[in-house]
Amino acid sequence: MYCIQANFFETMKRCILILAVHFSLFIFHFSFSQNLSAYLNIRNEFYAFEDSFTHQLDYLPPLSYKIGGNAIAFIDNKNTLRIYQYGSINTPVNGTVTDYQVTNELVLVRTASLYAFDKGRLNLLTRFIGPYVLCDSMVGFIDFASRNLLAYYNDGIHLLKEGVTDPAAEFISSAGNLFTYKTFDNLFCIYYH
Repeated sequence: MYCIQANFFETMKRCILILAVHFSLFIFHFSFSQNLSAYLNIRNEFYAFEDSFTHQLDYLPPLSYKIGGNAIAFIDNKNTLRIYQYGSINTPVNGTVTDYQVTNELVLVRTASLYAFDKGRLNLLTRFIGPYVLCDSMVGFIDFASRNLLAYYNDGIHLLKEGVTDPAAEFISSAGNLFTYKTFDNLFCIYYH
């Protein structure tokens, strides 16, 4: 017969409690969170929360907004696209925006043309919009005028595949900073940056 002292259970409880506290401090020390968010206050004023500070973006609620890794894009009550990034608000496009998307690094803006808002600047990608994919810090797109497959990253547009009479490629999927496509000559390609 094996007997366990009553003190053993008390000692085990203390050890488990100490381990739980140390483990939670370890997790807390190495946990990261996004330092940018947006919210409406009780008066329906639109605010950004960035690095422990709040900034009023508009005194009226937006029609829509999307939060990325370093920017908040929103359509204000006048139907104007505005982008809050690094403490300032930009109005990059005058006119109607049909769609906008945000990622960790980019804001993709679609009007009659396709733009990428990157590091405070608006970059024209194409005036003839074909299929496109948006990744964290790059955009793959097909220019319908030239039928070329192009990629935007690091403030530049790079040619990936030339098109002839058909578009150069068909997008299959995308994730992170990677997208896959099938070319018109049936090659399966993976592009990453």
